Amino acid sequence: MKWIIASVIVVWAGSACAATPVCDAQKVVSTGTLCAVKPSRTDPYTTNGFGDHVVGTPAQPVRGIWVHLSGTGGQPYYIRSKRWLNEVWDAEVMGQGYLLIDLAYDNFESVSESCSTDNGRAVDNCAGNIRLEVLTGANVSPLRNTSSVNSVEHRVEALIEYLGLTWNGWPGVRVSGHSQGAGMAYYVAKYYGAQFACFLGGPYDVADYVPSPPRRSQSIADWYLDTSINETLFGRMGAFVTTSDPNYRSFTLTYDLIGLVADQQWFEANQPTYHDAAGKTIDGHAAAAYDPSLATLRAQACFK
Repeated sequence: MKWIIASVIVVWAGSACAATPVCDAQKVVSTGTLCAVKPSRTDPYTTNGFGDHVVGTPAQPVRGIWVHLSGTGGQPYYIRSKRWLNEVWDAEVMGQGYLLIDLAYDNFESVSESCSTDNGRAVDNCAGNIRLEVLTGANVSPLRNTSSVNSVEHRVEALIEYLGLTWNGWPGVRVSGHSQGAGMAYYVAKYYGAQFACFLGGPYDVADYVPSPPRRSQSIADWYLDTSINETLFGRMGAFVTTSDPNYRSFTLTYDLIGLVADQQWFEANQPTYHDAAGKTIDGHAAAAYDPSLATLRAQACFK
């Protein structure tokens, strides 16, 4: 079967022929083609307010679907500035032969910042409920107002169907995320399952203070401590972080809690400075996803 985007022809094994998407912007990189797609093209009821989705088509035969979730406020394609936020990471995923869905979703507010407010501390399972609402659109958190049509699940499903492919649920894809998106990727992996899940500069959510008195001895959100379910074995997860990330200790605490082993499933970089693809100096948190010189370490964590 063949899937054509502009001049790029991709062999899609074992699937019906996918439709050619309308690209609101397009960029050819070394490993494939990036195509920005307005969410309203996939479903007229979804909002375009979180930026454009990015579909990445590899220049080699497709071996599967990879879904990526950006950090707080991150838009895969910024319409006004015409900037491809995750170009470095997107190119690395396509280089492994995956059809990439870099999703625009309701990520404008930080989960940990929301749950650190007085209102958030008073909500039991504050972080878990926010994650569930953003993922599914279920009305479970007083701190979010994510409708079902703007949920991560609906947006992924609508985009995949727009491409003429079949959405078989989370267990049929690989998923990754940066920062807040890493938390969403882990939530998906834990409660729904994934072929593989990778976390860049994350995950971690703060604990709430319910029940009273505050459980100050608890250092992480309730849902991380939920032992009733784990749909993705720790052997099918990986993570990458820099030692200068302000949340380095919190992230490595999470890796230990999940059961990830240092230098086998999670990896770190310890450099004095980091730079993005344009050569601009960036901090250690951003570098986990945006510094091209760290590609080998990201690959050790994520491409297994």
